[in-house]
Amino acid sequence: VTDTTGDNGMMWHMTKAGTWRQVAFRDDTPSEFSSIVAGSSGFVASSDTGGGSQIMYSSDGDTWQASSIAVGAGVPLSVATYNYGFVAVGSDPAKQGATTAWTSPDGRTWTMRSDWRLPPNVTAVFGMGYGLVATAKTAIPGASASASPGGSASATPKATPTATPTATPKATPKPTPKATATPATTLSTTTWWWSASGVSWLTSGLTSSGGNWAVL
Repeated sequence: VTDTTGDNGMMWHMTKAGTWRQVAFRDDTPSEFSSIVAGSSGFVASSDTGGGSQIMYSSDGDTWQASSIAVGAGVPLSVATYNYGFVAVGSDPAKQGATTAWTSPDGRTWTMRSDWRLPPNVTAVFGMGYGLVATAKTAIPGASASASPGGSASATPKATPTATPTATPKATPKPTPKATATPATTLSTTTWWWSASGVSWLTSGLTSSGGNWAVL
């Protein structure tokens, strides 16, 4: 559950059918949880905001603690399970969307994977067996700024005289074309990537727009 007032986010856990109860946090929690996964060794939850513990783990689902990952504000994290345990990814907008990955066998101790070459601006990661799938935000093809917002044209045409006229022609006023500003490139298309090991990644050929997608 995300608390929009800025207080701590909350989770509920069910150990017996039909009975839900709030979990207990031993460490500071963020105001939002962005993803949660269950593995053979327990549960892991991530946050997409700064503050508190952005990765938390639990062996039973009832009591939660902070993990060893610590990143700055503005680096959203997403977690998934795969054959070797848990994986977390986060993209740093201050570094051109560079994506960093961490792996963990138990959700508590994490290792940064400098050998993983993920695409920039990854928004989510999913695992199935040894394989992994990631989604990343990419720029709209062809979007560029042809003129500045102030209305200045990107180029000024220059007239080159070819001969000296024998008579003075009358000037015919022509309207000055108005510069049309094309919106700056934005990240609104989602591309899908896959990897057999997490080290090297390839595009899957699937793209989607509007931010609406689901993985089963």
